[in-house]
Amino acid sequence: MKLDQAIELLLREAPPPDPPPEYRAAAESLRDHLRTRAEPKLSWLAGKRPALGTERVEAKADTVCDHTFHFSGQTLQLGPEIDWVTNHTADVEWRAELNQHKYWRTLGNAYCRTGNPKYAREFAAQLRSWLAQNPVPSKWDGNHGPWRPFEAGIRCVTWLEALHLFLLSEDLDATELASLLVSLAEHGNFLLEERTGGNHRVKEAFGLLALGVLLPELPRAAQWLAQGQTTLNEALRDQFLPDGAHYELSPMYHHIVSGQFLKIARLSRRAGVAWPGDFVPAVGRMFEYLRNLTKPDGTLPQFNDGDATDARPLLRRAATILTVEELFEV
Repeated sequence: MKLDQAIELLLREAPPPDPPPEYRAAAESLRDHLRTRAEPKLSWLAGKRPALGTERVEAKADTVCDHTFHFSGQTLQLGPEIDWVTNHTADVEWRAELNQHKYWRTLGNAYCRTGNPKYAREFAAQLRSWLAQNPVPSKWDGNHGPWRPFEAGIRCVTWLEALHLFLLSEDLDATELASLLVSLAEHGNFLLEERTGGNHRVKEAFGLLALGVLLPELPRAAQWLAQGQTTLNEALRDQFLPDGAHYELSPMYHHIVSGQFLKIARLSRRAGVAWPGDFVPAVGRMFEYLRNLTKPDGTLPQFNDGDATDARPLLRRAATILTVEELFEV
């Protein structure tokens, strides 16, 4: 089946419980294309896949398989079937983090390092469960639920990373990967219409940018890329002061947003995404400000909604990605 026909069929029809041959053929066509295309590379976002037999992460992955999660200082075991919608604690951010799926990277890394199919099966089971409980809404209801745009933007990135880690797996059915890709298209279209504000907009826009760059085969990829870039340019203009400080004046949030822009700069450089001439110098000013804000012990001051944060790992990553001229204007 031709790729464009496969994508059209997959986006047109809801994934059936028992896929007919035509739907399965479309899913296999898309999977095989993603496996063999030269560029864009999912590794531009996610990095290289861990090699079989390298550093072990089974203990962390096994807790994910057990549905035991630790967020916001609280650990809960959610039973055999995860309830993705209920707020399990008094802290709304606990449910928010549950629905960001950052721990799917843990499952993917464990699978790559061990080859144990249970990690692929658990990833597929959690994906099916989440999709069944969380159909894309026609409009955001304004609450901290699974479809808050902030979580949707983060999922665009974490799901692309999971796709990279599981793409070569023979323990996942092609239709399961297709369901992830179809939902990513729904995420992108949702984020074209819905947004939050402040520093959250950066992660939402990064999600759109990543989708547009890494899934150009999908029909609205150019729109996702264009809106992601427009929003990020607006964030640079509206959210950063002349000295490079983020306008919320929270060292912790400055650290978070700077980390996002570093990922954006890295992905853009690898993908050849063009930015206005003042983009890279503005990112450099962020890190010059972060460097000047960092205390001698490597941590950031804790004021204005700030938690304990070690800035050194991010500054080291910035030094390997940006040139000295980009990091610190000379």
